[in-house]
Amino acid sequence: MLTADLVRARVKGADIAPSLVDPGDAEVRDLAERVFTGLRDGAAAGARLGEAVADIEEQVADLASAKLARGLLRIGQDRCETAVGAEIEPAELRLAAFLAAAARGPLGLEPDDPLGRPTAAAILAEVGAPHGLDADQAAEALYADLPAERRLSGFDVPDAEWLVHRYNLALVQALLLSATGITLTFDEPEMPRMRQLVRWIKFHQLLHSAQREGDRLRITLDGPVSLFGPSTRYGLQLARFLPALVLQPGPWRLDATILWTRARHRKQLSLTHDSGLRSHYRDHGAYRTRTQEQFAAQFAEKGKGFELVEGEAPLAVGDRDLVFPDFTLRRGEREVHLEILGYWRAEGLRERLEVLDRRGPHNLLLAASRRLRGDKAGEDPPEHPRLLSFAEVLPLAKILAAAEAVLAGAPS
Repeated sequence: MLTADLVRARVKGADIAPSLVDPGDAEVRDLAERVFTGLRDGAAAGARLGEAVADIEEQVADLASAKLARGLLRIGQDRCETAVGAEIEPAELRLAAFLAAAARGPLGLEPDDPLGRPTAAAILAEVGAPHGLDADQAAEALYADLPAERRLSGFDVPDAEWLVHRYNLALVQALLLSATGITLTFDEPEMPRMRQLVRWIKFHQLLHSAQREGDRLRITLDGPVSLFGPSTRYGLQLARFLPALVLQPGPWRLDATILWTRARHRKQLSLTHDSGLRSHYRDHGAYRTRTQEQFAAQFAEKGKGFELVEGEAPLAVGDRDLVFPDFTLRRGEREVHLEILGYWRAEGLRERLEVLDRRGPHNLLLAASRRLRGDKAGEDPPEHPRLLSFAEVLPLAKILAAAEAVLAGAPS
């Protein structure tokens, strides 16, 4: 992920646009090749991460596009695998060295110190000896666990072009970290692809709503700035969702309100499927969340009386709104749907429950994790027969009881 100082964007009036780069541009290719080659060769040689990064930074320091180079380098660093290049735990060695130095009193600068004081090298030789290390080896191992001192053991980037496409995506992700709200618009979308996309939204536990306008589908996502407590974590979840959107074949459009600079000026960001972004996610569906996996496993063992299937089609709420349930509990031809909410706010939940009471569907159950409340005040979910709250694990018994009540026509 790019830090704020590495974001490159163009501002014109009320609009903001990420300064995307052309993967085919010769200068961009050269920069990406320098970063790619430096980190790849560093990993092959087992070099220290700090040394490999410093070598690349020295090469690009005087270039006009140094900020772009540093951004590419940051993306590359995120794909590096590192390991501690020491056989002994550095923290253990540091403790031994500090204790030994404290016990021996002030240290001398030279081996022939007139006051007979030991040098740092002597202390290091002393604490390293039990581990088969001389003074130089002990000195190298002393801080081998610091990020810059760790040894490169792998570099998970296929080529320089991949690095450029990942950089472009990261520019947009960095802007979305300060979004107040995002609207996704799809013209004549394919429902299987929309189910896939909504599963990604649910996997990242994002606050969302969906509306149908003729052949157009509009999905609204709350931005991290619209939340108070967990906004940083939520913002990262939103940023990680973006590559799933880019997987969609189109046509799609993203519109977001961004708070720009420390003055928090409101700027409008717009992107479409023609923006040239390329996802690094594999296009083979979306993953289940841990909560979904645990519920399905519990149901397979104890969910008697119902068949559990994946949510197959969106449910209409009134004339325009849509809900994409996670699961359907089926008994014969009768069904009860379950939607597991991601982040939520008490006010929004109350409004949604009122709509469900008035307009249905009346065979929909909602589940909200108290851990994912988005309100600053930390208010608990409102009480309602078709809303089940939980901490970490969905309450299977309560869900089955609520499903039975729905099928029995109990008032809701």
